[in-house]
Amino acid sequence: MIYDVLQRDLNLDTSLIRFHVGRCVGKPMQGRKRPIIVRFVSGKDKNLVWVKQGKIKKSTVHSDAYIIEDFARAIQEEREVLIKAMIKQN
Repeated sequence: MIYDVLQRDLNLDTSLIRFHVGRCVGKPMQGRKRPIIVRFVSGKDKNLVWVKQGKIKKSTVHSDAYIIEDFARAIQEEREVLIKAMIKQN
């Protein structure tokens, strides 16, 4: 499924893109697909996908798909504090 999204929606050549691991997260829920976390083998591959990640919004096949970076909970909390501080300064 990941390779299909990369080829069809992001127009990437997936013959050279490799993943270390890919897995579904969370509990299965009725009528809802679980998120998939993918760890790329190289940062170069991740950057190729990240540059084109905005194109996924135009997908006709995977209309509910999106691409974000996954951070550990502690980092997410710290980023939230920093973002709020930045907003107050502006």
